[in-house]
Amino acid sequence: MRPISSSQQDDIELERTLSRWVRGVSGLPPKHVLLHWTAEQPHQLSATEDWCSLGILKFQANDNPAFVNQTEGSAQLWRNELIEIMVSFYGPHGQRLATEFRDGVAIAQNREELTWAGLAFAASGAIVSAHELKNNQWVRRYDQHLTLQRKVVREYAIHSILEAPTHFFGE
Repeated sequence: MRPISSSQQDDIELERTLSRWVRGVSGLPPKHVLLHWTAEQPHQLSATEDWCSLGILKFQANDNPAFVNQTEGSAQLWRNELIEIMVSFYGPHGQRLATEFRDGVAIAQNREELTWAGLAFAASGAIVSAHELKNNQWVRRYDQHLTLQRKVVREYAIHSILEAPTHFFGE
């Protein structure tokens, strides 16, 4: 059975929200924040420019969803979900951008866009140096994993049993 409604953003809508959030916290212009995995890969900026890319790595749902708001024609499934993302900062100031981003995420005002999208910041991992050799030139890269949390609400057309005819027999 497929849900008849969902409350959260998914797919490209979620990625665009995360991209806006990373741009806001990092201060990078829109064309300097790219998505890791897209159908059409944009041209990567040069090793002399500062930029970043981001991608969603995994969704981890809790094992015990709750079924609430049961009506005659539907019920809602509620569950908590963790979303792990990776943000990679490139360029001559990639390390500074990564550490400033890490610290900027700690400021409540910088997490407002997440809140509007039904997301909450949960944790930040270590910044890892992961330089790449491209075209015989070392490109500076710093990766950081972040964990976000959200409440997933999906409505299903589950009909409730209002009454069941029963007959008791015996002593």
